[in-house]
Amino acid sequence: MRTSFLLLVALFLALPAVAQKKKEKDKTPDFKAFWTNFQAQVKAQDKKKLADLCEFELYYIIKSKSVTVPDEKIEITRNKFLKEQFELLFNTMVRKNIGTTKAENVGEDMQDKLKRVAVIACTNKAGKPARRRFFFEIDKDMYQLVMVDEEQL
Repeated sequence: MRTSFLLLVALFLALPAVAQKKKEKDKTPDFKAFWTNFQAQVKAQDKKKLADLCEFELYYIIKSKSVTVPDEKIEITRNKFLKEQFELLFNTMVRKNIGTTKAENVGEDMQDKLKRVAVIACTNKAGKPARRRFFFEIDKDMYQLVMVDEEQL
């Protein structure tokens, strides 16, 4: 009888923890819907709607091919993005290729669904082939673009 009672108490105490985990899981935003919307805004070149999907200040890092030359780090603010830096991040090649790209999980165990990365083939400022990675994380209960980096191929 005492064992049954203790089992019942343990079960009663465990239920709120299970319910809380389910609630937290349900709060995770749907990345597929976010990614579809993000791609559409890039293709439409809607700077204002796209800016709402970004966490400012964000950084655009151009990786150097040389160990003696440091990476170039460009700070992007909302104001600069709306006025002049949209094309820097989302040039013609990125807009063309974004619809063919899937965003993948990224994290230490590659199972972290709170962080995503999309790799898009593009061209750099000099017109040479490059790879641009767009990093997304959950912030304020929604996914947002938090960083972009580029590497010449």
